[in-house]
Amino acid sequence: MHIGVFGISGTGKTTLTKSFLHDKLDYFGTSASYLIASAGNEINYKSLNNDKISRNQEILINQYNELKNVHPNTIIELHNVIEVDAGLSWIPPEVLLALSLDYVFFLYTEADEILKRRILDATKSRKITTPQELKTIQDLSLENLISVFGESYVHILSGVDAVKQLNNILDSSDN
Repeated sequence: MHIGVFGISGTGKTTLTKSFLHDKLDYFGTSASYLIASAGNEINYKSLNNDKISRNQEILINQYNELKNVHPNTIIELHNVIEVDAGLSWIPPEVLLALSLDYVFFLYTEADEILKRRILDATKSRKITTPQELKTIQDLSLENLISVFGESYVHILSGVDAVKQLNNILDSSDN
């Protein structure tokens, strides 16, 4: 099974993934950023532009498909929109669909919390903006994801029990 966890930068995808993996020893967890960087490509916010993002997508697809050949169960952190200095860079639908995900989850987090995380996390360079702009970007991201995969395919997770929500959806589909 191959699970994609989407959300804008700072929503908590990494925390969610690590919590999920804690009890799922048969899953391999990764992120789009890691797969792209491991192939030697640029993922630094300060140097990203639409051309680099576009080139990175083919690498992502290839790297993830290779990973899926080795690991039958994966969870991957993804973006369908990337914030760059020039605005928003949308990942083309064909790229998202080429990942052949069995489940698509969207991690929705309050905008004030996203801003706080972005300010406090010194390990990543991220755009610092207003809570209202973050809410708008997050809403647009979710709307885009639904337009690509369909409303019934995108599962929205939120709050401190997001991992429990994710597991409940997976468990209910197994029955």
